[in-house]
Amino acid sequence: MAKHKQARPITDADWQVLFATEPYRGLKVREAAMHNPFSDDDFAKFVLSEEVQGEYDDFSRTLEAWKKADLRAGGRGC
Repeated sequence: MAKHKQARPITDADWQVLFATEPYRGLKVREAAMHNPFSDDDFAKFVLSEEVQGEYDDFSRTLEAWKKADLRAGGRGC
């Protein structure tokens, strides 16, 4: 999203890094279990949509907060 917002090219390698993450793979499994059509291309279009890009600042703040939090089971605040 940051590259798109900065008008920098997004490479196939960038997408492959995202598509290889555990959360993304889990999302694909969940969508398949609910019989929802879901493809890497559909997700890329969604992420680059004006609506989602409009939420970039909120997403960035949330991500920074998560990076500071201990999200493991039994961690602070769990």
